[in-house]
Amino acid sequence: MKKIILLILIFFFFVFIFFSLKTMKNTSFHDFDEANRAEAVKNMKEYRFFLAPLTGSPFLRNEKLKLKVKDNPNLSLFIHLERPPLFFWLTTISTSLFGESEFSYRLPSFLFGLATIIVSFFLHPFSSLAILLSNDFWLSSQNALMDTMLTFFLFIAFLFLLKSIRSKNRLYFF
Repeated sequence: MKKIILLILIFFFFVFIFFSLKTMKNTSFHDFDEANRAEAVKNMKEYRFFLAPLTGSPFLRNEKLKLKVKDNPNLSLFIHLERPPLFFWLTTISTSLFGESEFSYRLPSFLFGLATIIVSFFLHPFSSLAILLSNDFWLSSQNALMDTMLTFFLFIAFLFLLKSIRSKNRLYFF
């Protein structure tokens, strides 16, 4: 019985990978956040500014944190310190390795999604099946969004919290 369950999980895992890669390659950006993140990564590379994302987005602008656009001094790019840079750094690496495409912008999100599934599988296989069958998780993993990265780190933090509760070693809290 355990082998059948394991085979079902492996089947859904490969279905997840196959359809995710197909969607990531064949679907253009359809969400404002995806396009905004792609713009931020392009600007970070072009201006060689990797501290924080750079966008011309009308949202969350800080007029004190801006750079002039090279080709048009009337326009500005805004430094967004409210966004964690790790996702943008990984996307910059991905686009540097695989070129400018929807796939390369979406790859870091997909890898964090896979990491969450794999970690949950080793903890309890049924929990990974619940994640694999979650429509929202599929969509987040296939888009250039920070949601799956946040999910991964929250999941890891939750595991360390559980470990610290069960352990007398309080080092896990840190």
